[in-house]
Parts: sequence; structure tokens; C-alpha cells
Amino acid sequence: MIRRRHQRGSLTRKGSSWVYRFRESVVGLGGVQERKHRSVKLGLVKDLPARWQAEELLRAWLEKRQPTAASRGPTLKTLGEFAQEWRCSALAAKRSSTRAFYEHVLAKHILSDGDLCRLRLFELTPNRLQQFINGKSQQMYETGKGEGRKRHKYSPAVVYQVRRTLSALLSNAVANGYLEKNPASRLSMPRLTRVRERVWYRPQDVRRILAALGEPFRTMATLAAMRGLRASELVGLRWDDMEWDRSILMVRRSVYRGLEDQPKTEGSERSLPLGRMTVGLLRDHWRRCGKPREGWMFASRRGKPYEPSSLVRRVLRPAMVSLGLPGAGWRAFRRSVGNALSQSLREPVEVAQKLMGHASARTTMEHYLGVPREEELRCAEAIEALMFPTVPQQQQEQEGVIH
Repeated sequence: MIRRRHQRGSLTRKGSSWVYRFRESVVGLGGVQERKHRSVKLGLVKDLPARWQAEELLRAWLEKRQPTAASRGPTLKTLGEFAQEWRCSALAAKRSSTRAFYEHVLAKHILSDGDLCRLRLFELTPNRLQQFINGKSQQMYETGKGEGRKRHKYSPAVVYQVRRTLSALLSNAVANGYLEKNPASRLSMPRLTRVRERVWYRPQDVRRILAALGEPFRTMATLAAMRGLRASELVGLRWDDMEWDRSILMVRRSVYRGLEDQPKTEGSERSLPLGRMTVGLLRDHWRRCGKPREGWMFASRRGKPYEPSSLVRRVLRPAMVSLGLPGAGWRAFRRSVGNALSQSLREPVEVAQKLMGHASARTTMEHYLGVPREEELRCAEAIEALMFPTVPQQQQEQEGVIH
């Protein structure tokens, strides 16, 4: 139960002791508030003969027992009510892409669960939220229509997104004084497995893809493949971001679902030197656009920035599949840049981090760098040659390794 103290109380002598008396309001699990009398024995009069000594002890006790975050705020608010409050306040201040992510998960997976949303915040125990997460990991959803309709389980990645949204929501409840601790911070999650392999392309494959694209998509893909731009940064470029005299492209904004915003991280706002070939492609694109001084660098016929996911579906993926390459999106070009710097040019990971605008090198290494199959095979054969230098190759093939 959650307690809330409404007044300062009184300090009195009772027999041989100093006693502090006060009243507080108690909110039970049923949501009914009651006033309760409380008393605390602070110490003996013989040890604290003066009243000011007892008051000092009381002051120290009150400081330790300051009302917690949970006891300062309204305790009868439901999860659904607070979620709406969160959307209008803290969530509205986030980047447009972050806000869209949270709002989608909130509407689809949390607010749609009436039983969960009717619970008061103080009723959201870790066990209750664990039941919700367990149910979500077993929940089925349908795709397709008619005879092509199929049923699927939500992937572990989706369950992680639900838990992440719940944790962000309840962390804000803690910050606002509605809860003392975040009950979603330590939930047990299903094992996260990678559904699809990460795709990146070798330099010769990048050249084939660029040659298969028409303009202006070839120029867009070249910028992504040469400088590792995010898709949201690529469609957010304006002509005044290009410094022609210095051959430098400034990354100052991103565009997500038509909404302009700041770059993803502090390191994402950066200046990118361009090579002569890339500058030449941009100049040709500038001339085709009528040599504008301002406006979007890559705009649709309606004069608005392209939607990256639409270009993946209509332009990029069909070109990749037609060349016999695995279909992927804009991020594959970023991975290709990172792996070219790491594998071919042997540059330090910090170079790829700065070029790609990551906040930390760990993000670059975990999500954008990989080892090609040929490199793995070469390393395997090199280890065999190191461990068993005297075993003939033919004997290895016929008899296996001799211990």
C-alpha cells in the first residue's frame, strides 16, 4: 500500500520518552483512502533532556523518511490515463522518429489491452507486467486475406519493443512522482534472435547496383555508399548544405515520415568531405534540377522529400534482386562503408564511427561491421596451418586432423 503524510504532526513527551505523532492518508489496493494515526518513539528523555535535542533528532528522522516519489503524486491514476498524459507531455518533446516509434507500440500493443490500461499505477507490479509480456510473446496475429491469411507469433524483437515502451512510460511516472520504482525495469524477456542476416555489399557489388539505378536515385545511393549517410539524413539534405568551393556536405537535419527534425545524435551533425566523382555527380544533379540555390536536394514531383521506405520498395530492392544480390535497404550501404573502411582499408573503428555519425564506437562495431565468409575461411585455413604445419594437405582431406 502507498502512504501519504498530510501534516507535520507534533512532538511530545510521553512518560520517559519523546514521541512524534502524526496522521497520514493510506491508499489500499481497492483505491479507498483512509486517515490513520501514527506515533514514533524517537528516544529517551534521559538521553535527550532538552527539547531542541529531540527536535534535532526528529529533523534527521524526517529527512530520512521524506515522502518518496510514489507518495507525492496522485495514486489513483490508471495506466491508460497516464499514457495519454505521457503522449501529450514528455513524448511530444522527443524526436519525430522516436515519437512515432513509441506511439505506434503504445497504440498497437499497450493501449489496446483494456485490462492492463484499467490498472492503477500502484497496481502495476513486476509480476503483473511479466504476465503481460509472457502473453505478448505467445500472442498471434494475422496477415493476408482470404485463403492467403496466415497466423504468426510476435517475434522477440517486437516483445522487446513493447517492454522498452513500457519502461520508458513508467520511468516518466517515477520522474513525475507517481511511482517509487519502475516495475518494468527487470522483466524476463524471451531470447532475442536475429530473423534476417545483416546485409552489406562488396565494392564490386556496390558498383553494379549504382549502374542499375536511374537518376536521381543513383546520386542518392552514391552518397549513401560513399559517405554512409542515414536514409533520414539523405532525404533531409538541402542545396544550401553543400559548400561547393570546399567540396563539403553539411549534415544538419533529418526527415522522418515527412517531418523535419534534428539529426539522431550530437555526433550525427557533421561535415563530410566529398571526393571529386561524388561532387561531379551532385553538380550534374544540380544542373538537372535547374541550378537551385535552396530547397530540398532530393525532392519528389510534389516538391517534398522522398519517403525512404517507398524508394526501397520501388527502386532499390528490385534493382538488387535483378542483379542476383540479397534485397536490402539504405542501411546496407552504411554497412558497406563501415566494412570497406575496416576490412579493405584497415582504418581504425573510430574513423568509421565519425564518418557514420555514431555516438559511440560500440554501436559501429556491434551493428555495422562484420566479417565476410571468404575472410572467415581464410582465417580458418590459416589457423589449421599454424596448428598443424607438418600435416600434408592430402592427409588432412583423407584422414582428418591427427591428434
